[in-house]
Order: sequence, then structure tokens, then C-alpha cells
Amino acid sequence: MKITYDWLKDHLKVSAKEDKLIEKLTDIGLEVESIENLSEGLDLFKVAKIIKTEKHPPIPSHSHLPSPSPSPSPAPRIFNLK
Repeated sequence: MKITYDWLKDHLKVSAKEDKLIEKLTDIGLEVESIENLSEGLDLFKVAKIIKTEKHPPIPSHSHLPSPSPSPSPAPRIFNLK
């Protein structure tokens, strides 16, 4: 069974540090097989909250550019510019 340290703290009102808690769990007959830090490697992960959104202003049309012709093949489109 896997449980989190925070879950143990919430349900058992644990004030001991992690290593002391493991010792106490072992003393009462529970075997702690391993400890995993699930937040390891996530230090570059950021969480953001969007506060406000705005509609992007219209992009001016460039009528001097030709429209691309549809390509029947998956090959890249080629634009012939003058």
C-alpha cells in the first residue's frame, strides 16, 4: 500500500520528521519498503493563473502576397513570390 507523508500527517496528527515517522511505523510493525519523492524533477514546472484575457487586435491583410494554392500531396506548400 502506498500512502503519502501528508496523508499521514493529516490523519495521525504527526509532528515528527520523516525519518522519525518511519522509525515509529517500523516499531508498531509496519514495514516501510521505500520512500519516493514525487516532486523530484518538477522544480522547473510552473503553475500559473490567467487573470485577464483580451482579444488580439486584427492583423492587417497583405493583399500583395499571393494566396497559396492547395497541394494534393503531403509535400510542403511552395509560394512563388514576385
